[in-house]
Amino acid sequence: MTRPQRYLIRMGAFLLAVCLVAALLAPALVRFFLGNPAVNGMIVVILLAGIAYIFRQVLQLNPQVAWIERYRQMTGEQRLAVALELHEISCEVAREGIRRANPAADVAEVEQLLHRRLELARAE
Repeated sequence: MTRPQRYLIRMGAFLLAVCLVAALLAPALVRFFLGNPAVNGMIVVILLAGIAYIFRQVLQLNPQVAWIERYRQMTGEQRLAVALELHEISCEVAREGIRRANPAADVAEVEQLLHRRLELARAE
């Protein structure tokens, strides 16, 4: 998987290019901005917030990319162990959902409903 830093560099370079063009057009942009400073100010604030948000989103990809890279380096046995652990976690989450939906159900009924869900999932 591609590291997010490559895209951060591209995003930064593009942002720098846009800022350079804006600097060249500064006299005209200031004149247009002052035509309605309240609305244009709000647009600039939202633009800056959006840019910050997108950069933050790309930075948050680092742990996921690292996990995928670690997964790719695992042996088949290690991958199987991860898959079985994820299966157990998902079954426990499903059991909890069944218990919430059926508070009067005992352990055997919960397991029966879980197996029914698993069979339906396999059928799809």
